[in-house]
Amino acid sequence: DNSRLGFLLSLKAIVQLAANPLIAVVSQRQGFALPLLVGTVNLILCALLFACGRSYEILSSARALQGITSACFTIAGRLGVVASTYSEETKRSEALGRALGGGAVGVLLGYPIAGFLYQLTGKSVPFLLIAFLAVLLLGKNEFIEEDICFSAENCPSRKPVEPLQQYVHHRHLVLGVVVGAIFLSTSVMSLLEPCLPFWLMETMKPERWQLGAVFIPDSCGYLLTTHFLGGLAYRVGRWKVAMLSMIILGISCTLVPLASSIIHLTGPHFCIGAGIGAVDASLVPLLATLAENRQRLDKIVDLSPSYGKTFALGQTAVSLAYCLGPMLGGMLVESLGFPRLMLCMGVLNLVFAPLVLIL
Repeated sequence: DNSRLGFLLSLKAIVQLAANPLIAVVSQRQGFALPLLVGTVNLILCALLFACGRSYEILSSARALQGITSACFTIAGRLGVVASTYSEETKRSEALGRALGGGAVGVLLGYPIAGFLYQLTGKSVPFLLIAFLAVLLLGKNEFIEEDICFSAENCPSRKPVEPLQQYVHHRHLVLGVVVGAIFLSTSVMSLLEPCLPFWLMETMKPERWQLGAVFIPDSCGYLLTTHFLGGLAYRVGRWKVAMLSMIILGISCTLVPLASSIIHLTGPHFCIGAGIGAVDASLVPLLATLAENRQRLDKIVDLSPSYGKTFALGQTAVSLAYCLGPMLGGMLVESLGFPRLMLCMGVLNLVFAPLVLIL
């Protein structure tokens, strides 16, 4: 059962891992409108499959469609459109932070609302609600293209700017550090989501609704840091914010197994969410900067930079973390135990943190 559940949870990330480069190419050539339309339709289909599905195969199909949906919304919508709309660094960092925070709002509301509705009505109603909201979103997408620049050909010309030499000369090294930091920080949550509920059921015997509510502090921390740290990280130094965040994240990982009650998990979980959010808020806008500087280096200044391909690398790190986390988490918990697993993840983040100095 653990292996089947782990594969089901990983399937979204596996499909998204394959879909990310495809969506990046489509976004670059066709603009962002088509991926957003495909993502919205897929969201409706996977929500209906989750609502009506009773077999493992149907739930797996829904989870796979969810991976395509996530790739479309993240690369084309949450990151691509925002980066193309805001060209000034500080405003773009703030806007990307707020866009990343949108995912935290979904998680923050999703856990308690879905847990409450599941307790009262069963599993179908929460997914039917999502399908209804997605239909409304589909109607909105019909005219949103009038307000936002969706393709490179329709975007206004950008003023040529000299590339930032420290990013250009060491672009691949900087990109590797950014992707590595995003992967390691996200891996903490990808391990916690499948492993923590089992550990809680073995040690604390919580109520069903508490298994969802335990992740609320993570979402609150992520929402606060992505909303407020985007522009601030650019002003004080992105590397400073990212390195400090990974240190806090590493320490918090080691504190999770020490909690003796659900309430005692609030502090470490909040810091974990805040740490992941701070890493995203500081480093994801840097991916847009790298895309622009590569474009300027190639002397292509009259088109929108290839944000899709660069953002796809960042999302590949996220997808890889959520792909490996659920699949390996069950095996690692059995061999190491949950406390040692969290200790190892904390040490990995602490060891990687000094590498952020390269930025």
